[in-house]
Amino acid sequence: PLQDGAYIKLLGEKTIYTIREGVAKALMKMPIEYRIAELFPEIASSDAILSASLSRPKMATITVVRRETPDDDKKGDIVSFTSDYRITSPVTADAARDTIYSKFLDKITTIKAAAVVEDHPKDLAKYGLDTPSRLSFTATEGISATLLIGDKSESGGRYVMLDGVPSVLVTQLDITLLSLSHSEITMQLIWFYDSLDVSRIDYTLASGETHRFDVEREGGTINGKYDGEELRDRNATNLYLRTVRFTIQGEFK
Repeated sequence: PLQDGAYIKLLGEKTIYTIREGVAKALMKMPIEYRIAELFPEIASSDAILSASLSRPKMATITVVRRETPDDDKKGDIVSFTSDYRITSPVTADAARDTIYSKFLDKITTIKAAAVVEDHPKDLAKYGLDTPSRLSFTATEGISATLLIGDKSESGGRYVMLDGVPSVLVTQLDITLLSLSHSEITMQLIWFYDSLDVSRIDYTLASGETHRFDVEREGGTINGKYDGEELRDRNATNLYLRTVRFTIQGEFK
């Protein structure tokens, strides 16, 4: 009709009717469009993820694991360097506190399915799922999944399949973590052991001159002696932080 909707008639009768657009669209849907599109149970928050692994063709696998004792337990210390997660592949290192969430874990929790595309697909190549990327993770409350990730769809999402489930789905949004480099989530500190355990630092200058800094802690205060002489607590704290908080600037490999 000129307005939105469609013409209909009952089989065997001559009278023609019009129906509204919403009813017409519902009648024209394919059975697969009525399916509930769900990939995995909703994760309460990013820090509920216990482990996650991302593998892509011709790229190193990135694996992160949540510590059994998160660094939150160290709130009483004056300074803390470790994060709640450790990277176990392709290097072994602490994960950076903020970027492990913003660049990796947060992006996992936002992956949602928009629709079921095809059941029992005969040609995975047309979805880029013949050589997929794989995202596996475990979370609290027994949640776990392995997601096969293929090409980008015309709608802007990604074609995906759950491992072991013969259905292709499309996500609501693109899965941007596929471009992630492990260096982006690595704690870029020279010290990869717990710097809170440092009790003595020896300095050797280019001229050969040497100095010694003995570190002591009393609650949340850092005290120390420099070449045997007592330092004010503020000077001791500044010297300690300036010594152990070297960070890597620029490209990190």
